[in-house]
Formats: sequence, C-alpha cells, structure tokens
Amino acid sequence: MSIVGGNVEIKDFIIDFTSPNGNFNKTSYDGSLHLKVSKVDNSGKPIYEEEGVYYSDIIDLKDKFKKFDKVVATFTNSGVNQPSSFTIETRSGASAYTLGEWVAVAPTTNEIKSTINRFIQVRFIFKSGYEYEDEVLSDFNSENDALLFNGNTSLIDTTNGLSLKRNHKIKVAKTFDWQGIGTLGTYVFKESEWRRFDSFRLFHESEV
Repeated sequence: MSIVGGNVEIKDFIIDFTSPNGNFNKTSYDGSLHLKVSKVDNSGKPIYEEEGVYYSDIIDLKDKFKKFDKVVATFTNSGVNQPSSFTIETRSGASAYTLGEWVAVAPTTNEIKSTINRFIQVRFIFKSGYEYEDEVLSDFNSENDALLFNGNTSLIDTTNGLSLKRNHKIKVAKTFDWQGIGTLGTYVFKESEWRRFDSFRLFHESEV
C-alpha cells in the first residue's frame, strides 16, 4: 500500500516468471511454477525433483509504501498419499544490492513480514510429496551375483556386468552300448531353451 495525496492506494505487482532475471533451481514454468521432472517411474508417472527453488526478479516498488500486504498464490497439490508442499519467503532492501535476510510469509494469510523497503524479492521453495528410490539389486561384478537368478546361471555372463552368454560348453553323456567306431555322446536340445545355433565345435574330454 502506498500513500498518494493522503489517501491509501493499493498497488499489485505481478511476478513475471518469464523474466530472464528470475532464477530457476530444479524448477520450471510452463504456465504454472512447479518442480522440474527428473524421470518417470515404471508406470510412466513423472518423478519430480525432491526439492527446488525459484527466485523472482528483484522488484523496484518505486513508491513509498506504508506496508506490504501479501503474496497471492494458488497451490495445487499433485500428491495423494504423500502431499507436496511449498514455502514463500521474501527479502527487501533500500537498494537492489543490500537485500536483507529471507523471511517466511505468514503461514495462513501469506502476509509479507519483510521490512518495508523500496526493493523486494520473492522466492518459492517446493518440496515433492512423491518419493522414489532406485533399488540396485546387483551391479553383477562377481560370479556370486548370478545367484540372484536362483541358480539358473547357464545362460548369463557376469564377467563384465550382466549379459547373455554367447559361448556355451555342454558336457554330453557317453553312450556305453555304442558298437560303432569311436565314442558316442548324446545331448538333447530343447526348443524352449535354444532358439538358434550359430556354430558347433567338438572338444575331447580332456579339453573341456
């Protein structure tokens, strides 16, 4: 509120979120101010930054004001079971270079509590209500990590991370009633386990 000719005049000052002098720290503006999306979860739900801040441009009020009123803001909570929150703080100074400490607005009315001065700045602090943590089961840098597959390790390789095994050695069963020349070994390949064979190589028992 400013005093003009003995009368009290109320002036509104709109915070321009598109101003190049505003500072976005893990926040963004696309018609509304909110935390920046960092990733999405397995269901496609956006995961926002845990905390972010927006600093407004320093506003030159120019006129002599009797008092500050309040910051008018509409807050939409996107969290259901874990509600998000935000805090509004202001700081003021006789010049743009001598702004004081940040002071939170009144919790229910958003009334500005900073000292009356010509220059004022507003900041919005957002905290996400949806927490998401990546759980690392294993980085697969040792053979023991393969035990996570319940013992089914014949098709995986953990030599350098996790990958499908390309080369397989299979010990075949010797057929003792073989009457022909040499030795016969047999192994049955199941279609459910093997889709394609690129090549075969036979090893003598001492090489395996």
